[in-house]
Amino acid sequence: MHPTPPESSLHGREPHEAHRAIAIPGCVPAVLPDPPPTPPEKPLAFDCCESGCDRCVFDVYAEELAFYEAELAAWRARNPGLDPDEAGRRHA
Repeated sequence: MHPTPPESSLHGREPHEAHRAIAIPGCVPAVLPDPPPTPPEKPLAFDCCESGCDRCVFDVYAEELAFYEAELAAWRARNPGLDPDEAGRRHA
């Protein structure tokens, strides 16, 4: 089971949204590209205000990183043998 994604990481899309079949009458069904997930940006040391926030930027990063790792594992299962770095360059 995947961890619940932080709201900020989905950007209004469903997980695996890019991996859907397209049906067009009279055409051969196609599958949209399945690019690997993008890792979250690690906050810099000075991004934390050190005032004990309930949701520190490092807590948010840890949640986003856990979600990214789960999505990457799912991507690797759908794309065995592909390098996510190489595949990401092809889809960019």
